[in-house]
Amino acid sequence: MPRGNTPETVAAVNQAIAEANHVLPDYARVKHWLPAQAPFLPQNGQLTANGRLKREAIWQLYQPSIEQLYEEKSDGDLSNIPTSGGTA
Repeated sequence: MPRGNTPETVAAVNQAIAEANHVLPDYARVKHWLPAQAPFLPQNGQLTANGRLKREAIWQLYQPSIEQLYEEKSDGDLSNIPTSGGTA
């Protein structure tokens, strides 16, 4: 799979999600996703030394983008949801 925030990466992730969604029940399907701004690493405070996600640190960084997804969903217009690296 391509790496980084490129059109090729976005297309590869979208394809992988479509394939996974094909075998998942409706409630478990991925509907929207946001690419990470950078890898989750201990050095940037998003991962512990033993490889566990630091959910609060990740939430703080991505909260505006996640909230934007929910706001746009509640409006019924999902056309402007960032799928290729949008940040707040």
